[in-house]
Amino acid sequence: MSRLFSRVRLASLCAGGVLVSSLIVACGDTGAASAEAAPAGHSQKVAAPQPLDIPTKSGTLTLMAPAGATAKVNSGSTIDVKAGPGFQVEISAGIGVLSRFKQDVQSNTMNVFKRFVLDEPPLGMVYESAFGGKPEYHLLFIVKGVMRGLVCQDTKGPVYSETQARAMYDACKTLALKP
Repeated sequence: MSRLFSRVRLASLCAGGVLVSSLIVACGDTGAASAEAAPAGHSQKVAAPQPLDIPTKSGTLTLMAPAGATAKVNSGSTIDVKAGPGFQVEISAGIGVLSRFKQDVQSNTMNVFKRFVLDEPPLGMVYESAFGGKPEYHLLFIVKGVMRGLVCQDTKGPVYSETQARAMYDACKTLALKP
């Protein structure tokens, strides 16, 4: 665990401490520590973020996402942003209330809530849960004042590591309407 922390700290130093502080980037990482903590079939490595423009009917959104990320605007009010199996977020229109999301998460009997990894009321959280006894991590971030409100969260289905969930959370925090 301390090896992973030192790699995160090294990534922060290599990136100047901006946004990427929770991302594992190719900055001398051999991958040994990240492979042991990642869910089966998933690497914890997340590429360094870059701006991703997302054209919508109401204007262009921008998000700092891993290199190669793509955005798909779905019919209705959702946008899927993907950059491989370890980075998949869904952006939806609506006014989110964090306390309601927390109640839903904590009362789920199938995907059992374990703990908050990050709890930043009133806007967001990263949390650990267990499905079938296996740990997984999720995130939710509420963007107020942009297009009457947006909710950015992990795409349900894939299993994410804590590092991946934190990276997606950091990306969601950068979501903005381009001037």
